[in-house]
Amino acid sequence: MNYGLSTKSTRLLACEFAVKNNKICPSSWIKNKIGGIDWLQGFMKRQPELSLRTPEATSFAQSTSPTKILQQCAFNRHTVGEFFQNLKTVRNRYKFDPYCIYNVDETGLTTVQKPVKVLAGKGSKQVGRITSAERGTLVTVCCASNAIGDSIPSLFVFPMVNFHDYMIKKGPPGCVGFANPSGWINSDIFIEWIKHFVRYSCEITVLMNPQFCYFWTAIKLIFLLELWILQFNMELQC
Repeated sequence: MNYGLSTKSTRLLACEFAVKNNKICPSSWIKNKIGGIDWLQGFMKRQPELSLRTPEATSFAQSTSPTKILQQCAFNRHTVGEFFQNLKTVRNRYKFDPYCIYNVDETGLTTVQKPVKVLAGKGSKQVGRITSAERGTLVTVCCASNAIGDSIPSLFVFPMVNFHDYMIKKGPPGCVGFANPSGWINSDIFIEWIKHFVRYSCEITVLMNPQFCYFWTAIKLIFLLELWILQFNMELQC
């Protein structure tokens, strides 16, 4: 919910499903790893109940809402209670122990610390503070910890075209690194994170942050199902 597919994501998903199910598709799909625009236009004509809409920004912390859809994603007593009821149902069904329940999330780190306020003369137009650089470089780190405090070695994503081993030299033991020009996790790095996660974990259930929903492409879903990883989203739906 509130994480709909864009036209590009829909074309990517269509291509992956076609390839995975050995369907006949144009050679350009295989080459570019994405469905064509003409296919999307035909798909929209065949599905008249669908339309391309500009989404309205919806705060996750919204406490009240005039519509049912917004109420479902609001952070209020009803929604929180429904989440924990769903969590209880899953736990009773699969009998997971606390050490098998992991929470995964990503965050952005910068190489430049934020200066604290300092004393200066009144009327000073500019006050300097020495840092490692004027502008920081964004590095994404993906972390996971379970309900008893154990953690999985972190995964780092550097804003580079190619990754080099020296980037994680003297890093946390067992950590791994990847490169992406944007500095953010993409679907390919996400599947590498899952592989890395499985090396250090047992049969688990993962409480996934809703922002990971856009990584659920056909290949990734099949890979997770083959590993018997249960994904129970922090929101009610994706």
